[in-house]
Amino acid sequence: KAYLYDTGELHTLWSTSIKLLTALQAGEGALREFLKTFGKYEEKKPGIWAPVGATLPEGATFQAPVVIGENCTIGPRAVVGPFVVLGDGTQVAEEAQLSRCVALKESRIPAYQVSGNALYFEDRLIPMDKGLKG
Repeated sequence: KAYLYDTGELHTLWSTSIKLLTALQAGEGALREFLKTFGKYEEKKPGIWAPVGATLPEGATFQAPVVIGENCTIGPRAVVGPFVVLGDGTQVAEEAQLSRCVALKESRIPAYQVSGNALYFEDRLIPMDKGLKG
């Protein structure tokens, strides 16, 4: 089984990420093996994936499915998930709440930010449910 998605536009990148998280949550074996073998990720808790050797921060809450990249920082009382991908080096500040969000590499989510159906690029929040086609 293979996946081929054109992710050349921001909305398709976001919607593809949500589709893959849905497949991961449904127990898609090929995707789980890909994360383990090629991505070098492991399931830290049911549905919560992070790099091998990484630890989940204490004081944050995770709701599956979530994929966390390398060198991410997640502040106290942050709520991450469901359906969240954090790119490498992403910083989630204290008490931020993310659901159905994709944060690209080295994004910064400010303290107390509540976001759903969004894509983060660096320090920009881009809503994905405001009239965009999917």
